[in-house]
Amino acid sequence: MSRGRVLTTWGVLSGGAVAAALAAAAGVAAVAARRVLVAERAQRSGTRPVASGDMLLVLGAHAFPDRPSRELQARLDHGARRWREGAAPTIGVSGGIDGTVDEAQVMAAYLRDAQHVPPDAVVRVVPGDNTRSTLRAMARAAAERSLGNTVIAVSSPYHAHRLVAEGRRCGLRVVADCPSSTPESDNPEIRRTRLFGEVVGSILYAAPERAIEVARYASVPVRRHLPRIAATVGDRVRRRSWQPQQDPALPTVVG
Repeated sequence: MSRGRVLTTWGVLSGGAVAAALAAAAGVAAVAARRVLVAERAQRSGTRPVASGDMLLVLGAHAFPDRPSRELQARLDHGARRWREGAAPTIGVSGGIDGTVDEAQVMAAYLRDAQHVPPDAVVRVVPGDNTRSTLRAMARAAAERSLGNTVIAVSSPYHAHRLVAEGRRCGLRVVADCPSSTPESDNPEIRRTRLFGEVVGSILYAAPERAIEVARYASVPVRRHLPRIAATVGDRVRRRSWQPQQDPALPTVVG
């Protein structure tokens, strides 16, 4: 076989492998998108179950030195309202540190000063740099305090699916209980961006951590194909119906 024919055959095979990989990636992304959207729409529509738990957990977002951002305030107001309704005896607050701003500290101060939640009912959960570290810290805190493993997690609606799924991986029974309206979820452009980020985050969180490390090094040559993946996913998503009640296999509560 001539060298040219070998190269042509190799090109066809490698091209087929790339196409198959892209199709598989698009399929995985479409499933993740469906789950993210179902959970988000359930939160926004108010069809989620009203539950009580061992602890409320409000996840952080951007904060200023003296106050929470509007998005974070919406989460805190909802968490405080659920606490007053008796959803859980304590409220955990968790967030990252951005320069000199400690999100969890700002959150605790807001609950105390603006929502009049007693300081002894507020617990800082650290570290809280991301969803995974927050829920792992929550699991440790629950074990140390001899609490149960049911957590009422408050975030933005688009975050609901990843919260529940990661909670399961951390050994927690997480109930996503988010405000139906927040500044970001009410802004169509920001909402689309956040939902896309949640689809990517859900896929990465579901992968083994070692695989994620490997993917960081292998992702560079794949990035040029991302527009094709996004277009394929978008086409599949548009063809489906996103009614939460039609998907009983995706419960909000995970045991």
